[in-house]
Amino acid sequence: MTKNKTKQKKPPKRKRTSDENRRYKLHQKIKGLFEYHGKQKTVIIPWNYDLQNEFVIELRDKFRYNIQYSILTPNEIEVNDFKILN
Repeated sequence: MTKNKTKQKKPPKRKRTSDENRRYKLHQKIKGLFEYHGKQKTVIIPWNYDLQNEFVIELRDKFRYNIQYSILTPNEIEVNDFKILN
């Protein structure tokens, strides 16, 4: 008995389209600024951020991403100075 030692060929990998390349490039641009979830198509931005970032706007308009504003938790709020009122 001899075993057939021929390797099975893998199907060729599908090449990315130019739109997919652009989407991944936009992910790289916003990675340091905002939180995003690529599979869920969601970009999370701070609640007080004025939406003027051209990369986020392109993801929203061209790739139909959802823009979600984050809400601060009490631990994230920083108080610089306060006054005691009587």
